[in-house]
Formats: sequence, C-alpha cells, structure tokens
Amino acid sequence: MNASLWRHWNTLAGLADFPTSATPRVDVRETKDSYNLVAELPGYAPEQVQVNVLDGVLELKGEQKSESDAEERWLVKERHETSFTRQFRLPSDVDTANITAEFRYGLLSLHLPKKEEAKPRTVPIRAA
Repeated sequence: MNASLWRHWNTLAGLADFPTSATPRVDVRETKDSYNLVAELPGYAPEQVQVNVLDGVLELKGEQKSESDAEERWLVKERHETSFTRQFRLPSDVDTANITAEFRYGLLSLHLPKKEEAKPRTVPIRAA
C-alpha cells in the first residue's frame, strides 16, 4: 500500500499520520480478498476494548482503569489509567457486515473482507 493510500486509509479530520504514545500502533496489510489490521494493545484485556463500525468508519476504543482501594495509598505509581480512540475511514470495498476481530497476547487483529464484487475474477472466454 503506498503512502498516499495509507494516508487515505488513516485519515479522518484531525488524525495525524504518526500516533502518539497513548494511541495504539497499527499495521495494515492488503490481500486480494481482504485488509488485515493489527493494533498493539499491551496491558489491555479484550473486555476493555471496543470495535465499532458506522458510516464507513472503523473506530477502536479502549480504556484501562487502575484498581484502587480507600485503605491503600500509592508509594510508586508509574502506570497510569489510559484510554484511546482511533478511527479509520474504511475503503469502499470493505464488507463491513463480515468484519471479524480476535484479541491475543495484547494484539487486536481485525479481518476486513472485501465485497465479492470488489474481488478480482477471471472472465471465461468462449470459443466463437
């Protein structure tokens, strides 16, 4: 995928090309049948992450909250509560009804299949 296509994929108004430290890093691959997005979410559990699709926009959201007790006081606290929202405008050939997600070892993997009509096909040639 060339750089300008990635910017198209990665850009909604206000989104930078380079994520900040609170924003998960992602890799996107394209095959003839699908796009595959993998987001790094170290320390997140699957129930702390949401994947939403609306009007051609894929949204990743996550929130981590630290556990706290009124009878405790922090002596050292280097891990902070974090949250993020990251949005991607989907290419028009994505079959949004069949997007699947898997969470494993801190990686969120999304499979975004292409619509049947967008997939390349071979046209048979008949002898005349």
